[in-house]
Amino acid sequence: MRADGHGVMQGPAHAGDTERADRWFRSAREALRELRDGWDHRLPVVWALLECGREDEARALLAEATGDPGGTAGVPFVAHALRKGRVDLAERILRDAEDWFHDWTVVALLRKHGQDDLLRDWAERNNLAADEPGVPADEDLARRYAEITQIPPAKRQVPTADLLIQAARQHRLDAVLALLPKLPMPTYAGMSSHDRPFAAFSALRIVTTGIDHETW
Repeated sequence: MRADGHGVMQGPAHAGDTERADRWFRSAREALRELRDGWDHRLPVVWALLECGREDEARALLAEATGDPGGTAGVPFVAHALRKGRVDLAERILRDAEDWFHDWTVVALLRKHGQDDLLRDWAERNNLAADEPGVPADEDLARRYAEITQIPPAKRQVPTADLLIQAARQHRLDAVLALLPKLPMPTYAGMSSHDRPFAAFSALRIVTTGIDHETW
């Protein structure tokens, strides 16, 4: 057995992997027909097919889907497709989608990847302005931080975490690093979205992918 120039194993093991993959995808497609909810389960299977180089099967499975894809699987799939340069796949997902992205997620993604035509189409169908809402400038970040310092320390956690996320969206890593130590670590009761590790993870996802969402 040997690996080819692309790291793909040749020989019996490779054939066995293909056979197991065939069985897995066949079972997945059968399960999708029974579930009937389509998108949340369908898109991860489409993604897996694409990663395995099974383009025709992925497109066929995607073509069977109908209706609004929703945000749980739709957001990471569109983000992944755009990062891979697969605008055709993102366009297919957005075609029937209305009102399932929030906080300008679609706008941010499409603008980040330079898809102005798709952005205008999305905005028109969802009754949004094509222009992104005003993003606070550096001075506004400083002003908001100054306001936070004027409120009681016990009430600073939520606005500090929100400011940190805003700084990440502006790619102000210096502000993110300055704000992180001001957030508490989780307690024995569990971790909240305003604790330091959660906020750090959210900021990392925003800076690297453009959105604070599950990454494929």
